[in-house]
Amino acid sequence: MGNLDKLRSVSMTKGLSLPWMLFFTALIYTVVTVVTEPATLSDTLVYVNDAQGALQGREWKGRFNPLWEFGHLLWRPLAYWIAPACLAVIPDSLAHNDSLKITLGLIWINWMAGLLTTLTTVHLASRWVRSSNWLLLLGLSYAASSAFLLYTQTGSSYVVSLFLLTAAVWILFHWPDGRIPPEVPAGLLLGLSVAFWFPFALVAPATLLFRSIERRKLLLVPVMVGGMSFTVLLGSTYLFGAVKAGAHDMASFLAWYEAAKHTWDQNRQWLRAISGVVRLLYELGQDGVLLKRFSFRDPYSPVNWVDLLPTALRMASFYSLCLFSLSLAWWQKQFRHMVLVFGLAAIPMLYFAIVLFEPSSAERFLPLLPFLFLSIVAASQHPSKLGRTVLALLLISIPISNLPPAFSFKREHPAEPQLRDFRRFAQGGDVMVTATHRDPLVNLVEQHPFLSVNRAGAPASYQLIEVASSRAALWREDFARKVLASWPNQHVWIQLGMLDARPPAALGWVEGDNPSIHWKDILDFFAELDLDLRTAERNGFARLARSAANSQVLEALAKRK
Repeated sequence: MGNLDKLRSVSMTKGLSLPWMLFFTALIYTVVTVVTEPATLSDTLVYVNDAQGALQGREWKGRFNPLWEFGHLLWRPLAYWIAPACLAVIPDSLAHNDSLKITLGLIWINWMAGLLTTLTTVHLASRWVRSSNWLLLLGLSYAASSAFLLYTQTGSSYVVSLFLLTAAVWILFHWPDGRIPPEVPAGLLLGLSVAFWFPFALVAPATLLFRSIERRKLLLVPVMVGGMSFTVLLGSTYLFGAVKAGAHDMASFLAWYEAAKHTWDQNRQWLRAISGVVRLLYELGQDGVLLKRFSFRDPYSPVNWVDLLPTALRMASFYSLCLFSLSLAWWQKQFRHMVLVFGLAAIPMLYFAIVLFEPSSAERFLPLLPFLFLSIVAASQHPSKLGRTVLALLLISIPISNLPPAFSFKREHPAEPQLRDFRRFAQGGDVMVTATHRDPLVNLVEQHPFLSVNRAGAPASYQLIEVASSRAALWREDFARKVLASWPNQHVWIQLGMLDARPPAALGWVEGDNPSIHWKDILDFFAELDLDLRTAERNGFARLARSAANSQVLEALAKRK
């Protein structure tokens, strides 16, 4: 009998019974999510817009049907399917337009998926952890982990995928003995997980080989049939999605896959990954900007070692927790398989994030969370009291670090005065232009649609430079086309901060983030253009004049390729 089978008889003997433990875990999760709010809704409104377009019979402009996107294959269709119920059930007092009602429906789905994920994780941990105090601590640290906490309160697909992955791991430990091995239902759940967000495919091998690694013997037939169930479900789902998207041959299928990258093209990924992976557990907020300003020696907003101490403490806590947990787990022979499974999951995820895509966003490493927490669970069983104490302190640092900045007190968003100033001067439909997506004003108008200041509808916003985009070097040409397309009906307003010799720190500009683009380029560009009206606030906006001289400059740029 393998260690996995032996551990199935373990029950909690210290503290609360398991049902009460799960009740208090659910309570912890509910409190954590109720008292906090997300800093961003991520791409939720993009998904909802595409679903609404399909509901309204809107024809898509691109090559592929946006309802069926390769990376999040089933998520937009899910928004489309639940939309009628959301519109019928959710009152205007909670969401004042159709878009926000669908958004709220997706957020509720994610919240429930997060609750089930937390309960499943704690129930799984209870097979080894015999102390209710430890289980409560594990549940709290899991619920408060940065990437998980953020996406449980958005309408993105990541937490649904995470729940399906966690359920697949849970089944490996709880599936009854019989003719059908647990790898079969686990494979089906894995397939669904990948259909909601494709990078979860990278941890499928680690999951399907879990029992084999634990038993130190390849369970060939279970792994093969589990892999077949995974492949058949995922393959049939993607075949259906490809047809619906308009990818009818191999060339168009590959183009459909490439389109899911959304022009991401970062540089120095290894450097960015050092802080990017930390976001899995610890919220860095603007710490990432500080790190970039320090690393790239930003001359406009210099950062020294003292400024980085809070950031360094969070990063040190993350790496200490990971290394310490994996070490304590490895020193226990019966738990070494947890470390091996984590390694098997981590290697392809790191390769994907660092080499193939980008490692800065919080969700990039989310598929690793179940495997990392299983290693932490194993570490908590180390016989050393000192080791367990250090581990507990590292775990409690997660909610201590993450929860205070996210508390949902009724406070004004820092960019609300700017937005009100813009609205006093601009006409309906006018476009506001900011330097990059890091600007607080962008966060306000694009990521906080439920705030009262946005109740009348968020103004159209445009970021001059998408630093991580493959089109970043073409920002002048893209801006010219945007302005010329807007001018017949709308005015275009330029944020005044982009006219300053030194970029205001609040804009989030990092000199050197993209080596081919400099702040002086922006100054020189706008020096050639005429402005005819300014708003009242010092950090407000200036209107781009519809003059013959401006038209000449912009039309010349728009003709470039």
